[in-house]
Amino acid sequence: MAIAKVIYQAATEGKDQLRYVAGEDAIELYKERTEQGAEQHYQRIKSMLN
Repeated sequence: MAIAKVIYQAATEGKDQLRYVAGEDAIELYKERTEQGAEQHYQRIKSMLN
């Protein structure tokens, strides 16, 4: 349901916004990315997948 709400919001609010964060896991990942910086966050995720 959270994803549907964000999709509806994106489609109807009229903003010039490209990215929307939807779902608890995505919100946490986005928060980590903004705190750590994009490159460090990318390296952390990359290391988890190896």
